[in-house]
Amino acid sequence: MIRKLKTWEQFEDEFKPLSDKWNEIRYAVKIIYDGMFWFINSEKKELFGTEIEVEEIKNNNGYNYTHKSMGNGKIYGWHELWFEPEFKEIEFLSMEEVEI
Repeated sequence: MIRKLKTWEQFEDEFKPLSDKWNEIRYAVKIIYDGMFWFINSEKKELFGTEIEVEEIKNNNGYNYTHKSMGNGKIYGWHELWFEPEFKEIEFLSMEEVEI
């Protein structure tokens, strides 16, 4: 399935204030959030804001990610919270617009 990731700015705005630990090192960000450990290297960070082909991880047994993807010969782990919502907002018509 193809999913769109939030932009890095959206991700940072949402999770940095809520994280228990946000440690930026030379080529990666190590995050502890809600009992989960996330590691985002610079290659993975560049994918934020794009659409990627992912596969849901079934029975993750406490694994810190819910989806995985393959790219450049590497397997990346992704969390459901990092994706844009799958639905698109719909605009409802007003009664005036409905009346003919």
